[in-house]
Amino acid sequence: MSFIQAITDFFDNIFRSSSPDVQKRQKLKKIDAEVRALPSGIYRNGLIQPNFAEVLRILYINTRPIAKILEQTIAGPDIKRNTRFEYQLIVSGYSEENQQKLRSLEYESRKQELFLSEQEATPSSRVFEDQHRRLEKLIHELNTKEFIKMDEIFVKLKQLVELCRFNFVTPLKTFDSKFNPLEPDNPVSFSAVPPISLENVFLDLYYIISDFKMTMSVAYAVIALAQIVDIDSMSSTNQKKIVNNLKKIEYICNRILTKGVLRALIQISKQNPDFEPTTATYSADARQKFSSYIQEQFASDEARIKRELKDSHIQTELTTLFENRPLLPMFGYNEELNELLLQNSSVSFSWITPLKILKTFVSYYYPETLQALLNDIVIEGFFNNPNFKSQFSQTVFSANEVAAKIEAFEHSFDANGTNSEALLKGYIRDSHKDPDFSKKLINQVDNINAEAKQIIQRQVTALFALYVELGDLLQDSKKPSSEIVSNLKVLIMSSRNRDNTDFLENNYENWKVFFEIMRNYAIITSVDKKN
Repeated sequence: MSFIQAITDFFDNIFRSSSPDVQKRQKLKKIDAEVRALPSGIYRNGLIQPNFAEVLRILYINTRPIAKILEQTIAGPDIKRNTRFEYQLIVSGYSEENQQKLRSLEYESRKQELFLSEQEATPSSRVFEDQHRRLEKLIHELNTKEFIKMDEIFVKLKQLVELCRFNFVTPLKTFDSKFNPLEPDNPVSFSAVPPISLENVFLDLYYIISDFKMTMSVAYAVIALAQIVDIDSMSSTNQKKIVNNLKKIEYICNRILTKGVLRALIQISKQNPDFEPTTATYSADARQKFSSYIQEQFASDEARIKRELKDSHIQTELTTLFENRPLLPMFGYNEELNELLLQNSSVSFSWITPLKILKTFVSYYYPETLQALLNDIVIEGFFNNPNFKSQFSQTVFSANEVAAKIEAFEHSFDANGTNSEALLKGYIRDSHKDPDFSKKLINQVDNINAEAKQIIQRQVTALFALYVELGDLLQDSKKPSSEIVSNLKVLIMSSRNRDNTDFLENNYENWKVFFEIMRNYAIITSVDKKN
């Protein structure tokens, strides 16, 4: 400070002490003096000193190995992968015994339990109830003090992630343009710089590390994450290196670049002694999300197991019905796309098997030749009861539409369809970057399943109505004089329809087998006939 400035300040303090400008200068002068007096020597003569750059370099060097671990686990670009590592960290909080219990409640283990219980004649409901009780105990443990403490660890990990993502290179190049980020330990020639050139650096650091506290629990969490990625690489030496990195970071944040120091540097750079910078607010919901996830996955797995048990129970009937011929595949709504859903979400297609059975049945037992026979009866038949003719015509029409309804559903998975397979795969892909797409995927699959269920119910109902009325016609055809359609014998015994009639008579009992199978998937009731 010059002699003249000192004299000016002296008289200002005496005669203009109430002036806002004077008070501002006095506050800044005090802040300036306090920062200059710091033992770290980061500020002298109105300039940010090379010591500050050295502090940044230490942070840069020690955050790099931590950043690598975090990016490979909970802080990568794939949010679903990040979440899986968070959940694995939570699971590590269980005892080894309870971790085994949790694994026993995964899909394959639960399914095996159910299949074994069937062999032992144990009711499946009892097994499901036991699995529910085991899950409830593990969920309850998540609310114990030990697990609640993990919320704080996740908060600190989030703060650590943000610090590791901080751009240290740009400010370091401000001090020395030749600084090499690939070899940060090389000799450097840092020069002092004016505070204003680092204003945003001060603001960003304050925002991230204000109230930063590092604990051994956080260090153990980082080590645990590294072990999940590659347990063999985590020797005791490497674990000590991680702890050492974190201790250096913690020392700088709590002893050198403290909240008060960073605030003072911001106020100096802004020349505003009353400026209060903002800080980041961190929260953790990993434990709550994990609780919801395992319950949702548990429910999804249970529904899947029940479907597969149901499918396994009808294998003998299917073999009889289709004479060992394989079920026809579905386009779009199929196992391939379903496997992709299972790998990337908690939802799946619920009605693949019954749709395949329905499609196969219509193809084998209700071909176009049989439809032609029934159309002839509708068009050329002399019905004794006009109401029955109207009902039968509508029944045949509905049954003839079954194959088309299934095909239309399959085409809905085309590129421009309402259930576009490309759109579903896009949701799956984008859900790894934005959780909103997971919600869209779940909603879309739920709607598709509802549509599939409705198709099965309506088309099975249509075929069952035809089955009942065909039974009446077949009985009527055996009578000396047909009571329902007076010329029925003429129509069904014509050269055009004789083979189709034989096909219907020979396979009519297979329709009954089909409906017994489909009672597992649809509500089938008796049909009221109009008089």
